[in-house]
Amino acid sequence: MYQNKHQMWCRLCPSCKKEISYNNIRPHKAKWQCKNAEIINKLCKSCKQMGKKNCNYGKSTWIKGKQHSKETRNKISFSLIGGSSWNKGQPHRPDHKRKLRVAAAKRIQKLGVVEFGPNYNPLACKFIDKLNLEKGWNLLHAMNGGEFYIEELGHWMDGYDKGNNIIFEYDESDHERPSKKQRDLIRQNEIINHLKPSEFWRYNERHNELRRIV
Repeated sequence: MYQNKHQMWCRLCPSCKKEISYNNIRPHKAKWQCKNAEIINKLCKSCKQMGKKNCNYGKSTWIKGKQHSKETRNKISFSLIGGSSWNKGQPHRPDHKRKLRVAAAKRIQKLGVVEFGPNYNPLACKFIDKLNLEKGWNLLHAMNGGEFYIEELGHWMDGYDKGNNIIFEYDESDHERPSKKQRDLIRQNEIINHLKPSEFWRYNERHNELRRIV
């Protein structure tokens, strides 16, 4: 893993030794993606496609002339008709989403990625520092002690004062989307029910509005 002359994070494909570059608007995320791919020895697209073709060819010749039992045929039929159509279009429940989120975070930690954590907004960190000075808080954030991680929920908080149990969330412009607002509300309720904060504040970047939730 290295940086090329364009300051892009790069690595070599473990199979063909082709250079793979990671170009992301946030260098921190590009570095994380490159590091993660290197740890799991991820192939380049060409080698990956070649492997899929070989794998499919091998499977098709292996089962050629074979006949499935009646029980196996029933299982396949159910999975293609009943099993797949039964939950088609069904959204995941909030508790199911939480379990998936927590499991994904544990897998990343298990890989040994050093920079384990979410992307962050430097402007939000500066705003949190300003709040700390104005209100006498001790909110920790990505650039000051690291974002507080709730392992049971799989959530990171933009700012958290553990001593006073104060939570702060910074909402960028994209949080105005209805789908994002709904996810934020679910996340907010989960955090409040889990930590029972003395105060919970949100800042809306688009409207320049700071409001207290709890």
